[in-house]
Formats: sequence, C-alpha cells, structure tokens
Amino acid sequence: MNYFHFAFVYEQYKQDLVSQEYWGIYDKWIKKLSKYSSIFTDMYQTSKEYFEPSLKGYIDDYLKTLETSQNIYKKQEDKMSQQTVYIRYFGPIDDDRVKKLMCTLEQKLKEGIDRFVILISSSGGSVFHGISAYNFLKGIPAEILTCNFGSTDSSAICLFCAGSTRLCVPHGRFLIHGLGFDVPASTRFDEKSLGERMTNLKNERETICRIIADNTGNKLEEVEQDMFTGITLTAEQAKNYGLVHEIKSELFEKQAEVISIT
Repeated sequence: MNYFHFAFVYEQYKQDLVSQEYWGIYDKWIKKLSKYSSIFTDMYQTSKEYFEPSLKGYIDDYLKTLETSQNIYKKQEDKMSQQTVYIRYFGPIDDDRVKKLMCTLEQKLKEGIDRFVILISSSGGSVFHGISAYNFLKGIPAEILTCNFGSTDSSAICLFCAGSTRLCVPHGRFLIHGLGFDVPASTRFDEKSLGERMTNLKNERETICRIIADNTGNKLEEVEQDMFTGITLTAEQAKNYGLVHEIKSELFEKQAEVISIT
C-alpha cells in the first residue's frame, strides 16, 4: 500500500481504526509523508533521463498509480472540507454550555471540518461568556453561520453576531436591552465596590454595543440608545436593522450532522 492508499483509507475509516486521542499525531504524519512524496516525484521528473530504462518504466508505472491514489485522496479531502456540522445551542449563555461549544468546535476542526452552522435559541445570560464565545468564533479558521430558530436575547446576541452569515426563521425574535446584576439578600455595597460594579457594567455594555454596531453597520450611538431603551425585533425588523442577512424556515438538510448543546 503506497502513501496515498494509506492516507485515503485512514481518512475514510479513522474513526474505527484509530483512537480519537491520536488523530492529531496521525494527521501530522500524513502531511509530512505527503511532502516527502511530492519531493521524490519532483526529483525523479527532473533527472529521469539518468535512470536505467527498466527502472524508469517501473517508476513511471508506480507514479501513475500514485497519481491516481492522490486524486482519490484529494477528492476525499475536498469532500471532508466541504462538510457542514450543525450545532444546536438551546439554553442560556453560561460556563458549561460555552465550554462545550468551544470543545466541540475544536474537535471538529481537528477532524477537518471547517464549516459550522450554529442554531441558537437562548434567553441570554453571562455577558462574559457571550463576549468570549463571540471572540472565539471570530478567531477560528472556519466559516461560521448562525441561525436564530427561536429567540435570541441579551448576551446571546453576541453569539449570534459571530456568524459571517446570519439567518433567522420567519417567527424568530431578538431582544436587545441594558445590563444589570442580581444582588443577594442582605448584601451590602460600599462606595468603592459599587463603583467597581458600575464600571464593569459600563464596559460590558460598551463592548456589546461595539459588537452589534460592527456587525450591523449601525452607528454606535444608535445601538447604545437602543440598549438603554430596550428593543424587541421580529425577523423582518432584525433584517432591516442589519442583524439578519436572510430569513428562512429550513434549518438543515435531512442527513446533516447535528450536535446538541442544551
């Protein structure tokens, strides 16, 4: 079995043949073999006139087989890269769910997937985790699409804005509002600690406003006013606002891989 035969079989059946924890090691090895195989082919083509005729015929036949295998492997690799994974995020923006989202994306990237659709319905939650999820999604080497399939509120807007293409079902809605914090009973704030809380709230609000403004094309001052006032947008209104690119009912194809985060 030559390199490309091995590479093709490995990519096709690695879930059954190789423990997941070793995928990264094997992937690096495959790429290194590919490099050396290409170097050998180039060297032979530039100096084949110096080879014995019988040996030359053998190498020519081998390289034809190699090229055929390489084409098969390339088609398989292209197919892998074109696959889309759907992630259904249903629940609040919190530590557990955002960590699970990040880990899922990291694992799928290692498997060669570079296109994700994140289906979102969330009442919001932690601003810290919403902003972190946004920055993470914007920074990974993958195409990210987001889709509101219910209601996307508060800090979940940050997660939604991470999509380079943003979709919404016809009856979806969005809620943009100001920030606050819960105070346990009998909690006492002195002037310093209360001032720190208010500064943190202001910074978080400004960050969310910048995220929305950057991704919708609206003026920052207008977004800030909308947050202070509090606005609810239908799918059509969100499209006019610049938050949504397209309104569609279909969420994914029949045979699509859908991972649930609830």
